[in-house]
Amino acid sequence: GHEPPHKSGVLHTEIEGETVREHIPTLPGNYYGFFDQLYKSIAKNEPEPVSGHDGWQVMRIIDAALQSQQTQTIIKF
Repeated sequence: GHEPPHKSGVLHTEIEGETVREHIPTLPGNYYGFFDQLYKSIAKNEPEPVSGHDGWQVMRIIDAALQSQQTQTIIKF
C-alpha cells in the first residue's frame, strides 16, 4: 500500500545546532512477507524476520517520539 504525500512523516532533528524539519515519504509495506517469515521462523526454525534487539530498539524510538511530542523537547538516548 501507498499513502498519499500529505500523510508523509515529518522528521525533526538537530544538526550542528540547527533544527531541521524534513518530510519523509512513507515506504510501502509488506506485512505478508513479514508474517510468512515469522511462520517459517516458528514452524521451520528459520531466522526470525526481526531480531529481538531490533524490536527493542524500535520500541525505544517509539517511546522517545511519544515523550518528545508530549514534552515538546528533544529526547536523546
